Amino acid sequence: MKVYLINDTSGAGNWGCRATTAALMRMVETRGGRIFDTMPLRRMGIASDDPVPQQYQDFESMANKMMKRKIWKPEYEALERTDIAVINGEGSIYDRQRKGRSMLFMAYVAKKHFAKPCILVNHTADIHDRVMAEIACEVYPLMDDVVFREPLSLELSGGRLKGHCAADAAFIYEPASESMWRQSVARDGGSFSIWPDRAPRFNSQEPYICVGGSSIYLRPDRPWYDPVPSFNYLCKTLQEKLAPVVLTSCDVSDQTIFRQIAAQLGLPAVDLTTPTQQAVDILGNAAVYISGRWHPSIFALTGGTPIVTLTANTFKMRALIKQTGLDAPTFDALQLHKFVDDIVSLATLYISHGTTIREQLRKRTQELSVLAWDNVRYFERPS
Repeated sequence: MKVYLINDTSGAGNWGCRATTAALMRMVETRGGRIFDTMPLRRMGIASDDPVPQQYQDFESMANKMMKRKIWKPEYEALERTDIAVINGEGSIYDRQRKGRSMLFMAYVAKKHFAKPCILVNHTADIHDRVMAEIACEVYPLMDDVVFREPLSLELSGGRLKGHCAADAAFIYEPASESMWRQSVARDGGSFSIWPDRAPRFNSQEPYICVGGSSIYLRPDRPWYDPVPSFNYLCKTLQEKLAPVVLTSCDVSDQTIFRQIAAQLGLPAVDLTTPTQQAVDILGNAAVYISGRWHPSIFALTGGTPIVTLTANTFKMRALIKQTGLDAPTFDALQLHKFVDDIVSLATLYISHGTTIREQLRKRTQELSVLAWDNVRYFERPS
């Protein structure tokens, strides 16, 4: 079966984007699909000159232009050739984001004009914006399958969206076991010094705490907040009271923040270009992971690492806490200075639970890794 994958994020400068697309591709191919072409994330963003409907009322007129091959020509050709369109939704459907409107427009064209099977999977939908809500409520019923990656999308839609709750494709990753991890990593920490960042003081033979950023920071569509002073204080407190800190930059905005802190405190910084499996190994073997990052938190959980979450650009971190069964708050990333002591206290509590909490989290994430395969359940339907 020929598959056209819409929203290929494998080329993005983000750990999670690269990881979840690779995982979803693997799932599709395992279930017999052959991905012959993809629509990359950059085509759905501002890098593309092709227009995207601003509201649902514009969908049909713009679809007619596409069918006349006046716009979106590569996408027209791919939809014409494919047997099925698979939309990797990820976290794109929120506010009035162009990327979210783009993927739902492609779904509309695939169903209404090409009459092709189309599934929207591996995603969160935050439809508090009335325009995005209207688009979603019109387009979702056209789909052959809708699969959410967490439970809050359905719950918070107030019954407006229908679909199946599964888990993110990234749950299928597995970190190196503790013994393998200890044996395979150089003791001088040089294995993680990826230019221009450096991690010479990262001793993976001893317990360590990983700290990451949040998708809410340094973006024009969210309130401004400088987290550097608060992260600086947080890292110093963690080092004094618990364990050495390793800074993890999974996105360009994280690098902007953590390069400053690495320089100020002399902390090891793991780079944005770190390979996915190595990132999974690092986070999955940490004592605790603190961040507002969805996919890196999943990497941590796959190894049983407890997560202390900060808010993100949508409700997704609260959703992850609910999905994993942790009874814990998600701290406001835009008021980080108010919660440093609470974050340290929660990290202390998790570490005190030792292997008990790690075994509980591993068991739950193993369940979620099985559930993640529901993203490609359409391929298993009776022919």
